[in-house]
Amino acid sequence: DVQYLCYLFFDKIVDHISAVVRSIWKSFRVQRKSLRQVDTIDREYVDNLSSTALSMRDKVKSLKTVVAHVIDDKEFQSGAKLYFRDVLDNIELIVDSLDALLTRCEQLKQDHLQLLTNRRDRAIYTLTAVSAVFLPAQFLTGVYGMNFDHMPELHYTYSYLIFWVVVLVLFVAAFFWILD
Repeated sequence: DVQYLCYLFFDKIVDHISAVVRSIWKSFRVQRKSLRQVDTIDREYVDNLSSTALSMRDKVKSLKTVVAHVIDDKEFQSGAKLYFRDVLDNIELIVDSLDALLTRCEQLKQDHLQLLTNRRDRAIYTLTAVSAVFLPAQFLTGVYGMNFDHMPELHYTYSYLIFWVVVLVLFVAAFFWILD
């Protein structure tokens, strides 16, 4: 029967599309696992997954339209239409799966961006903390390194010791201020 042959044709197409969609999901899971384990993803690869899923979704929607027209066609017997409804249900599942994949790919890219932002923020915080801790000592070193002869502190017996005590107090104060 030609109608059954047509059903088999569409059913095989949908089965192959399902296999491709499962393969794309598997690739997505690998990237998600990579983000969780080593804090990185192949951004270009995820973009390619997204564009492939988007392209497939558009093509599958076209196939869905064709199958819907076959179901609505009065030339097809009601028994064959039942098989085509099964194909249509499978197509709708594929479209839903591709929509979910697109959403997950976007979320994965956002998670990766957030991870990079957090990493950058930690680096900036560390640099700021180190600068804040050592800046007072640099200032005092700069002032006392000017070699002016009329600096009374330079001629005190304990000037060098006082300098280091002040630097250490400032260092510890800045360190504890940053920890808060």
